[in-house]
Amino acid sequence: AHTLSEEQQKAYEAICQYSQLHPGFNRIELKKAHRSAVKATHPDLGGSPIAFAKTQAAYQTLLKLL
Repeated sequence: AHTLSEEQQKAYEAICQYSQLHPGFNRIELKKAHRSAVKATHPDLGGSPIAFAKTQAAYQTLLKLL
């Protein structure tokens, strides 16, 4: 499992709103979770621009852990 800073924990929770990502995630699992979150939040697919931006930022934050 990863030890998360407060910012990373918030990013993890943001991604988990739209997908299942377990605490010991790897790059492939993060990418799948991100894809799921993008499908749920992308403005062209009926999502919110704010939620999409948060999803993108969360993905970038968590990607730095790997």
